[in-house]
Amino acid sequence: MTTILSSRQVQPRHLKLLFWGDTGTRKTESILRYFPNVLLIDTEGNGEQCVGIPEIPEFLLARTKDVNEIIQIVDQVAAGKHRFPDGRPILTVAIDSISVLWSIRKDTRALVAEQRSQRWGKSAEEATLTQLDWSMAKRPLLRLNTRLANCPIKYMIYTARLQDKYAEDPRQKDRIFKVGEAPDALKGLEYDMNLSFRMRNTPEGVWECQVTKVQGALGQELPSGKVLRSFPAETILGYTGHLSGAGGGVQDETQLAELDAQRELSAEAPRAGARTQPRSTARELDEFYAQAQSLGYQTPDGAPDRARIREVLRSNGYQSFSPAEAPQLLETLRQATTTRPGEAS
Repeated sequence: MTTILSSRQVQPRHLKLLFWGDTGTRKTESILRYFPNVLLIDTEGNGEQCVGIPEIPEFLLARTKDVNEIIQIVDQVAAGKHRFPDGRPILTVAIDSISVLWSIRKDTRALVAEQRSQRWGKSAEEATLTQLDWSMAKRPLLRLNTRLANCPIKYMIYTARLQDKYAEDPRQKDRIFKVGEAPDALKGLEYDMNLSFRMRNTPEGVWECQVTKVQGALGQELPSGKVLRSFPAETILGYTGHLSGAGGGVQDETQLAELDAQRELSAEAPRAGARTQPRSTARELDEFYAQAQSLGYQTPDGAPDRARIREVLRSNGYQSFSPAEAPQLLETLRQATTTRPGEAS
């Protein structure tokens, strides 16, 4: 049951932040220098370059490019399973960078599209990414965003590389032109953040950051568009009040959808004369999901990823489960599973 509180009982407890910009603009350094008790999840392999700098206090380092492993780490930190050697809790989790995770997810779905094209006798060059491919590419990262939004960790920080934004020339449809710059991440990431900084070095070599997104009362001191020549650490840390209270309960969107589907399905009475599935179907369906799980369709908590299994099958024309078709269904799932050769974990 969700607890309903008066606004007078709510205090700023945690922040989701995004630091984006070109290389060498102090994104990682600012996190390690100014935020407390940092766990740096390094996807780029550069975290060790910050070791040994006197101004940077001790931090924890995890190296992985696997978004499912990152979700597992975030869950473990939220549960208090990781601490500093002296017993201090982790107060800041930084993912450096989200751009690498997004690139891997796009490459994964591109490989799926290529294999699907070849299955239909077409070349890899003829492959196209469907709406389902884009949805599947985003899904693990959206699940990660949900974790960060609802966990009790005080500071959750993404870094992102810079990318150019282009638009089509209305006078020449075959021509595009640059219209600005944006974080190299899945579309809409800034929408999920409480505070975003664009970090850069001016032509004169002066470092600065610009507020590109801010929510709530923090905007009084850090209004959108404001440019700063020093990192506003005291303003940010003062806003959170160094509180360590728990945030909202973890709400996994996939699990919520599964529960809603179960409730709605059970509420639907069968039509008169409708064919009913034999009693053995439930057991056989569980066995089918277990076999699909062994092919890699597994959630971070070790359960079969039923939502993903259903999406893959529906995209290949299967609308329901039939025990007689189980071998074909598993073969379809097997062909849709890709592991990029040589991909670092």
